[in-house]
Amino acid sequence: MSVLDLAREMWRRSRLVGAICAVCVGGAVVWALVMTPVYRSEVVVMPASDGANSDGLGGLSSSLGGLAALAGVSLGGGRQGAESLALLKSRTVLEMLIADQNLLPQLFANKWDAAHKQWRVGVKQPTIGQAVEVLRLRVYQVREDIKSGLVTIRVDWTDREAAARWANRLVEIANEEARRRTIQDASNALAELNEQLKGAESVELRTALSRLMEAQLRAKTLAQVRREYAFAVIDKAIPSEPNRRVRPARTLMVVLSAIFGLVLSAAIVAWAVKLPVPSGESA
Repeated sequence: MSVLDLAREMWRRSRLVGAICAVCVGGAVVWALVMTPVYRSEVVVMPASDGANSDGLGGLSSSLGGLAALAGVSLGGGRQGAESLALLKSRTVLEMLIADQNLLPQLFANKWDAAHKQWRVGVKQPTIGQAVEVLRLRVYQVREDIKSGLVTIRVDWTDREAAARWANRLVEIANEEARRRTIQDASNALAELNEQLKGAESVELRTALSRLMEAQLRAKTLAQVRREYAFAVIDKAIPSEPNRRVRPARTLMVVLSAIFGLVLSAAIVAWAVKLPVPSGESA
C-alpha cells in the first residue's frame, strides 16, 4: 500500500482515526495531570580563582616550592579552584547534605511511613549510597561555564521550597568542608614546620621556614574568617514559581501523544485493509 492509498483509507475511516487520537491525547492529559510536578532551583557561584591565589600562598610556590615539598607542606600552587569544584561534586558533600537535611525519608518516600515516623514493615531501609545515587541521577547537577568561570548548582525536586533550601545548603556545606580541610592542613603544616625550625641551623633555612609558617598561618586565618571560602555566591537559589515546572512537560506530552495516535491509527488501518474480505461482501 502506498502512502497515498493509506492516507485515503485513513480519511475514509476518519472516525476511527479520530477516536484513536482522542484516546491517546486524553490518556496523556490524564497522565500529565496525575504526575507529581518537579520544580528546579539553581544557585550560581564563583569558585576560588586559581590565578587570584586567595589563600596567599601563590607567591611562595615558585621560590619555596622545593623546600615545602621536603618539609611535607603543600602550598596549593594554583589548584584551589579545581579542588573546590571537585569537592562540590564529591560524594562527601552529598553524604553530608543527606545527613544534614535528613533526606532518606524524602528520597524514598514510598518506603517511609510518615504517620509512624519509621520505615514500612518488611521494607529494607535504603542506604546512604543509594541516596547518593538518587541525588546524582535525578536531583543534583553541577554545570560549569568555562568562559565565565561560573558554576551552577541545580536541584530538581517535587517540593519548591526544599529544592531551593538544598541547593543553598550544598554550597554552604562545600564551603564549610573546604574551610575545615584548609584549617586542618595548615595546622598540621605549622606543627611540622615548627619542628623543622627547631633543628634548622643556617639563617637562610630558618628564614625560609619562617616564611612558610607565615603563609600557612595566613591561610589558616583566612579560612577561619571567610565564610564563603571556596565559593562566592553570585545568585542565591530561590523557590521556583508554582507554574514553572520542569516535569511533566504537558504541552510536549500532548503533542507526542497526538503523533503517536496518528501512527497507531495508520498501523491499524493498514492492518485492517489487508484483512481478507468475507465471501459475499464487496471490497
